[in-house]
Amino acid sequence: MEHIEWAGIHSGDSACVIPPISLAPKHVDTIDEYTRRIALELGVVGLMNIQYAVADDVVYILEANPARRAPCRSCQRSAAFPWRASPLRS
Repeated sequence: MEHIEWAGIHSGDSACVIPPISLAPKHVDTIDEYTRRIALELGVVGLMNIQYAVADDVVYILEANPARRAPCRSCQRSAAFPWRASPLRS
């Protein structure tokens, strides 16, 4: 999910799109790799939420925490992706 306008006090105040439309493919690849490595290293079972920022051609990790269910459902519907059938593998 990519925020496509500036957020207000909370990231939920902005409009978002799935899949990302303006991130360079190399940044999407970096985000995918970072997400996989964090999940495997922390032994995540289930969902997690990681917020990233890209500035000056660098991908930054802002936070990582257990995911809330409500946003996950809308993301899954938007992506038309069966997440439950796709476990992380090393």
